[in-house]
Amino acid sequence: MKHKSISFLCAAMMLAVAARGQSTATVNIQVDQPGAAVSSNLFGIFFEEINFAGEGGIYAEMVRNRTFYNPTNAVYWTLVTQGSAVGSMSVAANQPLNTNLVNSLNLTFASGTGSVGAGNSGFWGLAVQTNAVYDLNFYACAASGFSGAVAARLQSTNGGTVYAQTSFSGLTTNWQH
Repeated sequence: MKHKSISFLCAAMMLAVAARGQSTATVNIQVDQPGAAVSSNLFGIFFEEINFAGEGGIYAEMVRNRTFYNPTNAVYWTLVTQGSAVGSMSVAANQPLNTNLVNSLNLTFASGTGSVGAGNSGFWGLAVQTNAVYDLNFYACAASGFSGAVAARLQSTNGGTVYAQTSFSGLTTNWQH
């Protein structure tokens, strides 16, 4: 990437000199006199996030705020209940997955019958295509005493159409992939 930038800069200088017509220009490069030291930690510092080109674009995420970066609010996540279920959703930092992913989403079923879950509509919806294959990866753990199943669904906004679903049981108090 550095070489492309230098080539572009040199080409721009040559074009500028050629555009002046009869002018003569001299470029002196003194490789024995380096400029200011640049920290190796500055990679990406000039990345310009335009219209979510990075998040949701470069690493092709469909789920918005997958790491629950705000420790006080599950931004872009919505509590979803079915039946007469009553529950709550919150961001928790008491059982981090690792040192980089310290927050998780905590769902609590309080009463009623049915289910309590969380929904995420992605970046202005999920751009799913017919007959395409999508992989869902996440980690889950349960509170002591929980013995129910966990379901994951890809469904329409109103919940009327389920496009794909799976469920599993056997969660423990430790994180499982």
